[in-house]
Amino acid sequence: NVSPTVTVYDVLDRAMKVTLPDNTETKTEYSTDAGSNTLKTLVTDALGGKQATYTDGSGKTVKTEQLSGPDGIITTSFEYDGIDRLVKVTDTEGNVTTSVYDMGDRRTEVNHPASGITTFTYDALGNVLTKQTANLKKEGKTINYEYDYGRLTAINYPDHPENNVKYHYGGINSSYNRIGRLMLREDGSGAIEYYYGKMGEVAKTVRTLIVPNQAVATYVTQWKYDSHDRLLEMIYPDE
Repeated sequence: NVSPTVTVYDVLDRAMKVTLPDNTETKTEYSTDAGSNTLKTLVTDALGGKQATYTDGSGKTVKTEQLSGPDGIITTSFEYDGIDRLVKVTDTEGNVTTSVYDMGDRRTEVNHPASGITTFTYDALGNVLTKQTANLKKEGKTINYEYDYGRLTAINYPDHPENNVKYHYGGINSSYNRIGRLMLREDGSGAIEYYYGKMGEVAKTVRTLIVPNQAVATYVTQWKYDSHDRLLEMIYPDE
């Protein structure tokens, strides 16, 4: 028999310790950081790795600390505007990434210290229409997105169309409960087909990979659920 996964909670119903069937443990400690007036959540994994997350009164993450890496403490801080939009991220070396939003709360620009400025445009429904990186801007090109009734149907790349992505959705005569749901996704590496259960849960995927100079490979993954839609079993392609 396999031992169950055991979770211990505190009086506020927060997970304090999770013990897996192999007896490895993940521990979580909660405290208040007086200096920043934030909630500090310290997670220690089974290998002794520690990471601290600091959240403000509204639940936004304002800082993370990786405490057990080979390079010492790695800190990332986050800043928000007056309506809780993330506008600035500062890494442990002081590099800053900023974001700009439009009046519809849509992020229109990201300025990253390494990759430069990336811009986005949107349609009236808030769907991304174009993405332009700093390199693409030099050539006057964009990555374009297509939709059908709000559903993403294609991603088209300007320089390597072989990497374009297509999304197909089930019609009124589709089987396996795929009516209106994502049925097939195609990209440069191959395709993945989706099958659904009675509750709309993903019951099976069939992944077809196109490997250069080799035969096409197909991998099937399946999920089984109980009557309450709870996962009972996952069957991997190599089983």
